Amino acid sequence: MQAKTRELIIREIGARMMKDDNAPLPFVIAALKAAMTSKAVFLQLQLWDEFADHPEDQAEVLADIQEYLDARSEDSEKAKRSISEDVTLQVIKDVMELKDRMRAQLEAEGVSLKELSERTGMASPSLSRFFNTASRPRRTTLRKIAEAMDWNEADIASDWAT
Repeated sequence: MQAKTRELIIREIGARMMKDDNAPLPFVIAALKAAMTSKAVFLQLQLWDEFADHPEDQAEVLADIQEYLDARSEDSEKAKRSISEDVTLQVIKDVMELKDRMRAQLEAEGVSLKELSERTGMASPSLSRFFNTASRPRRTTLRKIAEAMDWNEADIASDWAT
């Protein structure tokens, strides 16, 4: 089976985005164009698509894409303060490294996601999504996990957690 090309993936996601009431057509077009040249936007589109059953998370991803588009706009004041794609990719890498360290610590302590779900009161699919996506961790999620595992929250929290 042949792997899908980036362009085909973008087109498929674009078709689904056009059905979203929260994504007006001009925004969708701008996001799709940006995804063709920006790996960061391409990853955000894929993240939006993964959150199909989670409209709140999709809305956050759309907001992140909008911020990126604003920053790239020549008419926007944000263009002067835009975060480079390299910085964005580094943040994604840092987020995944944090989550990988947390998962490794869970494994070292013999705690499964099911058990963590019971300890935190969070749904297993939510925890799975937390550990397997590059989305920014929410401070409340980090706090719940830290409390459930008797970890120091400061050791796992970071400047970009919201």
